[in-house]
Formats: sequence, structure tokens, C-alpha cells
Amino acid sequence: MRIPRFAPWPCLVALAAGCASGATDLPPPPDLMRAPFSAPHSSFFHSALEIPVLESAHTLGEGQTQLQLRGSSATSTDSGTADGQPQDFDGRFDEVLVTDMAWGAVDGLEFGARATISGWAEHVDSFALLDADGSAIVTGEQELISGLGASERHLGLSELVFDARQTLDSSPDAEWAGLISLKIPVASKRDLTNAGTYDFNAGLLRSSVSGNRTLHANLGAGVPLGEETLFVDEADVDLHPWIYAGVGSNWLLREDLSWGLQLEGNTGAFGDVEFLDGSPLTLLGGLRKAAGSWALELEAGTGLTGQSYDWLVGLGATRRY
Repeated sequence: MRIPRFAPWPCLVALAAGCASGATDLPPPPDLMRAPFSAPHSSFFHSALEIPVLESAHTLGEGQTQLQLRGSSATSTDSGTADGQPQDFDGRFDEVLVTDMAWGAVDGLEFGARATISGWAEHVDSFALLDADGSAIVTGEQELISGLGASERHLGLSELVFDARQTLDSSPDAEWAGLISLKIPVASKRDLTNAGTYDFNAGLLRSSVSGNRTLHANLGAGVPLGEETLFVDEADVDLHPWIYAGVGSNWLLREDLSWGLQLEGNTGAFGDVEFLDGSPLTLLGGLRKAAGSWALELEAGTGLTGQSYDWLVGLGATRRY
């Protein structure tokens, strides 16, 4: 089992530190310090799908904007036998830079857009998933296994995601919101950083405050639209719709310091691939510190089921305008 390496995204650490050191405006608002941590669902090939992370039900006020920069690295490893053939998956997925913008159109209605630069660790990854005849089913992997060529996986812009969030009910201690999102694939199919599908999700968000503790809960469903490109045509793989859910708790230790734990999971989208069939479930912990007008965060997670990532580490920096 390989521990995630930080080499692909030291630029994010430097960027966050530089932004924070130069910030002189008001500190991050309490709802930002109490928000969940935004680590992605990077378990095996679920990293190539848009499965919403645990989010707060709070929406930005009219005219407010929020910028978040983050990165993460996750390893997923497993081996065994399926279809009478040995199977091996050993991959490290790096979100080198995620730029997430949100804008409050009117009170209670928020729009967002996100762009992700990501990639697999090409020279150390192995996606040796074989059919009953011993042929590789992952796009571009047969050439690598046979020694006839390289995988041609590259780091680059992998996806664009657009979302909208609407407040459904709000009181001083609790909020409900609805969320819809659509992922647009961008990268080449050989990069394996998206599944080639347009992923549509719809869900409910709830956040409630009790003293210094904030509870968050999300529940929703998603469907991949279009033809998937992770697997070769001969494998005849169709991706399945998924249900996702998450619960978490955030504790505000001081106005400028908070920490949290969250449990997140989803039903599997790869039921047509016996070796990948299963539902990821992960446990994540994080720490958030205000630095000037920025909120800096560090999170680490581990998988609780066989189809979950082994380890994930992430960094982020968020600012409200």
C-alpha cells in the first residue's frame, strides 16, 4: 500500500501561504469556519465521476462570492481474481489544482463553477483488469501490459462542474437546501481522469448548529449520461447510477480554528466489472485555521470498505468576498 505523495501539488501550498500572508481584510465568517471539508471521492475509478462531497446547506448572500483553491492525493490498491484471471489495481490519483467559485445571485440562491486539473501517477500506476480471455479492459492498458506502448495518460484539465444551490428552509439553528450539479468531461479518454460521461446529481443538504458544534448531512443521487470511455468497447461496460450520502460534525475551537470528522459513501457505479463492484465508504478528519481573510484547511482520510481508497490527503484555501 503506497502512502500518497505530495510532489504534484506543492504549488497549492505555496499559493495558499502567499494568499494568507497578504490578506488584510475581515476574517472568514463563522459559517465558513464551520463548513465540512471538501475532500473528493477518489476511490478507484469513482475518481473519474462527479460524486458530490459533503457540503454545508448555507448559501451565500446576494452579491457575495467565494473562491476555493485545493488539491488532494489518494491511493487505491487491490488485487485478486475475477473471471478466472488475476486482477490488479494500484493507482494514485492527484487533483493538482481545483478552482471552485461560488456566487450568491439573490439571498437563498447560489451558483457555482469548478475546474479541475488532475492526473494519475502514470509511471507507477497499474490498472491490470482482465476479461475472461486475459485481455485488458481499461482503455490504453493493453499496450502497457504487452510492452508495445505507453499508457499516454497525462496531467491536465479533466472536468468542468456547474451547480446551483437553493435554500429550502432556514432558521437561526438549522438550514435545508437543494443542490443540483452537472459535470462536463474535458480530458482525453486515455487520461482516465473522467469517465467520458456528463454526470448529473441532485440532492438535499442539511446543517444545524448547537453551541460550538455544527452537524451536516447530505443525501442525493447521480446518473452518468452518455457513453463511458474508461473501458474498451469490447468489455461492454455500462456505468450505473449512484446514491451518495454523507454526515459530519464540525467543532469550532476558537473563532479562527475548527476541526471536524465526516463519513461519506456512495453506491458503486461499476457493477458490470466484478473486480470493481462495491460501495466506497470513507472516514475523513480535518483542521481549518483562519489566516487573515483566508481559511486554510488540511484533511486526511482512509477507506472503510474494499472499494474505498486506502489513504487521502488534501489541502485547501478559501476566501469569501
